[in-house]
Amino acid sequence: MKHAEVEVDQLDLDVRNPRHGQVMSQEAALRSLIRDQARTNDSLLVNLALDIHRNGLSPALRFIVMENPDERYAVLDGNRRLAALRLLQQPDLLPPGPGASEFAELVSGPGKQPDRVACYVVPARADADDWLERTHTGQADGRGTVQWAPAAQHRWRPVGRPTQTSRAIDVLDWLKRHAVDEEEVQDNIGYVERNATTNLGRLVQTTIVRDLVGFHFEGREIVPDAPEADLVRRLNVVVADLASGRAVTDIARKEDREQYIRDLLGADLHGQQPEPPQTSLLEDDETDEATSSTAEQQGRAERGEPSSGGEEQDSGSSQDAESRPPDRRPMPRLFRDVTVDGLHARTQTIFWELRNLDLSKFPNAAAVLLRSAIELSVYEHLDAIGRTPSPDTELAKRILRSINALKDGTAGGRRFESILTDLDKQYSLVSARNLNQYVHNINNTPLPRDLETISVNYSPLIEGISAAIKARQAN
Repeated sequence: MKHAEVEVDQLDLDVRNPRHGQVMSQEAALRSLIRDQARTNDSLLVNLALDIHRNGLSPALRFIVMENPDERYAVLDGNRRLAALRLLQQPDLLPPGPGASEFAELVSGPGKQPDRVACYVVPARADADDWLERTHTGQADGRGTVQWAPAAQHRWRPVGRPTQTSRAIDVLDWLKRHAVDEEEVQDNIGYVERNATTNLGRLVQTTIVRDLVGFHFEGREIVPDAPEADLVRRLNVVVADLASGRAVTDIARKEDREQYIRDLLGADLHGQQPEPPQTSLLEDDETDEATSSTAEQQGRAERGEPSSGGEEQDSGSSQDAESRPPDRRPMPRLFRDVTVDGLHARTQTIFWELRNLDLSKFPNAAAVLLRSAIELSVYEHLDAIGRTPSPDTELAKRILRSINALKDGTAGGRRFESILTDLDKQYSLVSARNLNQYVHNINNTPLPRDLETISVNYSPLIEGISAAIKARQAN
């Protein structure tokens, strides 16, 4: 084993690359990588090539290669990078299509792609296996690459517009600095950072909650409106409650969050405020990420309009809060008015079970079943139109392909706008990542109103799929 600088022209793509399986030639390997890295109207490989052209290769990464008898080297790790370098050398290797000519123009001038690259040379393929496993199969109990959690990502590069997560992390970091010697508090902060930033973010994004606790935001900074010791004490109580494991199941609306804080802190409220005026229940100067009024979203869905997705819009009347009757909204029922008679009998049964689940008792079962119902519906649609996805195709890609097929048919594209807008957003309720987290992340706790929001946003897609399959069966 040795380190070496190798000419890019001496490197060969691995014809046994696990990304695409065994192929017979270098040309086939490159074509397979291009297909593997394709996304709707985009290409991960093209994006990598453009980044290398602008910024060069990462100095933290070496190619792992195996020397062949003909003084060439088979790349065992780094095939995407090598394929990107090939495209930079010959842009016409990119198949004709959207973006191909634009790519050729963007890389026509001088770039930072190297002629020689740093390599780690192994004598045999098996000598690279352990390193490939660490790099490409997840964090492997800490032996592989452990991705930054959302909190770490926020600290590294804060988003421009505050989100629930970013606001929660700002508050937790402030509390860390002011309770540095209190081990129990630090433990609670760590738990909330890992498991409950959504709930904390919802709370601190709300003006009346901040007023009651005694602070406000200036940029990313926490500015106390109360004596610092009082603010630390109140935040400790909130964080301890969120870290206790007690389910905080319904703080979707501002009045729910206000009541939660009043019940939790009792008389220990900033300034001992009287009951707030009516406008405090109805107005806020912040917006919540993916927390819209469920009633408003349901109304939009019934009118065939897309969900607003971003702004916090609480329902309520202008009457005084004390005279307002208690909230008697029924527990949401998922996909309650959606027609699914074009789907397979078992899929229809799953939707029936979803509609009849009591979300207050079985939110986790409903979340897992919800994700399965969406995936099965999309799979049925793609299979029916002859575009059966491979087992390893990501859920987001399947959903996009299904939507694009419906947009090309009779279903209007605006019906799916809310999904298309948020499908790849890391913290959106309707994102494929969030649906997957309900199944694979033990700390992702679903809330009934969140599940209803997902149901409302995906209802047009499910109905469109059902109608499209039914139409094909009738022909």
